[in-house]
Amino acid sequence: MARARWIRGCVVVGLFPIISGCDPDTAVFVEPTLEGGALSLQTSSLGVGVGGGFEAVLRLGERASGASDVTLEEVSIADVDRTRTLVANVQVTSTTSFPVSVGVDEQAMVRFDLAPEDNFGDASLAEDLCAQPVVLVAVFDGSLRGGTVDAVTEPISPDGCP
Repeated sequence: MARARWIRGCVVVGLFPIISGCDPDTAVFVEPTLEGGALSLQTSSLGVGVGGGFEAVLRLGERASGASDVTLEEVSIADVDRTRTLVANVQVTSTTSFPVSVGVDEQAMVRFDLAPEDNFGDASLAEDLCAQPVVLVAVFDGSLRGGTVDAVTEPISPDGCP
């Protein structure tokens, strides 16, 4: 019963983990975040290429049952509220081999780059990407989760917009 009260107390005083003695690190699955998102457009008479990149931080908390093998499933570009996918199946490269193993209470940082020649579309693509800020969405699969989880960059205004 005392343990049940302590857990309830942690929830109630969850905003003050240091004072309450509760451990705020509850990531039992890999929690990805995306940082440094950037996009640039390169236009030609044939259309537009999308370049750029981002870093993924893959973090696993100390309460996880073991290491997690993480794979990248998909990257896309969407409008900020994610109601419309503007570019599906964005091609990215990384110097990191997958799957990435993330140990308990550890994190891994993985850099992804987009090459304009690999992400090419017609001229209307530039109009879609330049009409408003956009976000990069990366979908990851972790062996502990048994399913996918996505992470999103902060809003991006691509360079090279007309």
